[in-house]
Amino acid sequence: MPSLLQYCEILTHDVQIVKELPIDMTNTTPDQDAQSTQVESETTVAQLRASLAEAEQKESRLQQQIADLQLELSSQAKLKAELEQAKNTALKLAEANFKLIEEIKVLKNAKQHLNPEAYKKGDGKIISFANQHHEESSDFASKSWLLD
Repeated sequence: MPSLLQYCEILTHDVQIVKELPIDMTNTTPDQDAQSTQVESETTVAQLRASLAEAEQKESRLQQQIADLQLELSSQAKLKAELEQAKNTALKLAEANFKLIEEIKVLKNAKQHLNPEAYKKGDGKIISFANQHHEESSDFASKSWLLD
């Protein structure tokens, strides 16, 4: 696909060709036939109109391509902004992950330095609260004065 600059160069070249078309109406001699001069003039006008129509079509295509390129550039700018945002988010997540890893290391080191003997359960005796509870329940009526 040609670039915008190349299209501009082509359009400039076509305009130059139109300018160089021979239009020589000043060198007429009285013996030339008026009809032949008119035919040449009409041919020249037709060529100029055809060249002008081509140049206008090319200009229209170039304008459409410019609009398309501007739209693409806008899309790329949006994507670039989204990419930057994603990079920043990824960086923040990486930093948070690093902090969490460091915190886990600190907690693991602290856990290893604790005295595991201090957290042993008693001497293995089972304490029974069943009898104490049963004795209290027999005297429940005397203790529950609110139910009267």
